[in-house]
Amino acid sequence: MPNELEVFAFQFQGVAETKETTNNEGQLISPPDTQVVSALNQKSDEITQEIQQQIGRLLPPSITVRAEVRFYLVNSFVLDGMVLLSSWVAPIMLRIGQKVLAGGEKALTDQLSHLVKIGLQKAFQRFLAGDKKP
Repeated sequence: MPNELEVFAFQFQGVAETKETTNNEGQLISPPDTQVVSALNQKSDEITQEIQQQIGRLLPPSITVRAEVRFYLVNSFVLDGMVLLSSWVAPIMLRIGQKVLAGGEKALTDQLSHLVKIGLQKAFQRFLAGDKKP
């Protein structure tokens, strides 16, 4: 029998309030605009790779990590993205896994969600800090 694909999808969203501020010299600094959002979207592939690497480090190598991220401006910055975790599972393992998970699927999803969250935080911290070392 062929293997079956097991997929977990996680959506994430973040909002950053934007407002006018002043610099040290008292000059008014406008909130970010569409140019900033455009620049961030141009870096989205780099951010996506960092997300995939950070989450992948937390999971077994048999699990494939794919991510997508986009930025929008709607009165504030909006970060919108998705992480997909997938793995090919042999039918016998799938049946065993279904029995084991019958009462604990939420626990597994919660654990995977926690790992995805940690990976996302690490990826954004490293990206914002400009740290590109493995």
